[in-house]
Amino acid sequence: MDGPTGPELEQHQVSHVIHRRWETEARYYETIVMTDLFGDRVLVTRWGGKFSRLGGSRTTAVGEKNVNEGLKRVEAERRRNGYSEV
Repeated sequence: MDGPTGPELEQHQVSHVIHRRWETEARYYETIVMTDLFGDRVLVTRWGGKFSRLGGSRTTAVGEKNVNEGLKRVEAERRRNGYSEV
């Protein structure tokens, strides 16, 4: 079997997840940065109404180098639209 085994395998599978959430009185928006099954960093965005079932999500491959840039862009956009981070 090629690749890491034992403790190396366990360490290899652990990934750092970043979760942030913004809200207004009636809406929410959240981001989750995680590693997908292929080992690539992805930005998952979810949004919707707090009191309805309406909403959506999107998954975008961002790569390790672009994670902070992607989060800063989302944060600036949320603040412009009246959201507060919770």
